Amino acid sequence: MGRASTPSFVLAVKLDTEHDSALAALCRAKENCGRALYNLILQRALDSTGRLQADPRFRQLLNEKRDTAKDGSRYKDLTAELGGLETKYGLTEYDLQTLARVQGRIYQKNLCSKECEAIGARVFQTIRRLRFGDARRVRFRSARYPFTVPHKTNACGLHINVSKREL
Repeated sequence: MGRASTPSFVLAVKLDTEHDSALAALCRAKENCGRALYNLILQRALDSTGRLQADPRFRQLLNEKRDTAKDGSRYKDLTAELGGLETKYGLTEYDLQTLARVQGRIYQKNLCSKECEAIGARVFQTIRRLRFGDARRVRFRSARYPFTVPHKTNACGLHINVSKREL
């Protein structure tokens, strides 16, 4: 039995940084570092996707999988082999999160490892939509538009104590 859907909401509060230039600079740095890391990981994932699609073994397995009935054991074997190729080219969610965590060390002053992993997971979802045909192309994040740094937990990130006005 599935979970009952309960109404949920997101409260968006505008952060007033007019009078606090240090807070404004910190928010800008976090956003810019997150955007740069996202674009870097996305470029690496697109390169890996291109190499995977150029692999003749991948195309052969894909054609065999299309011609095989979904309930057969051969279909499961083909799916496992395709998964092995994805692992070989570093296109699993774990691989992209690890890459994001390692590359995120450059930005460790502004991004914690959990935020970097969440950015890697976001790139994985983007590449997955592209590979399964749900998206025609992917876009790199531009500095003209806001970029939200995702969090996995509330343990890291930007914490503001409003009563004491400290970060």
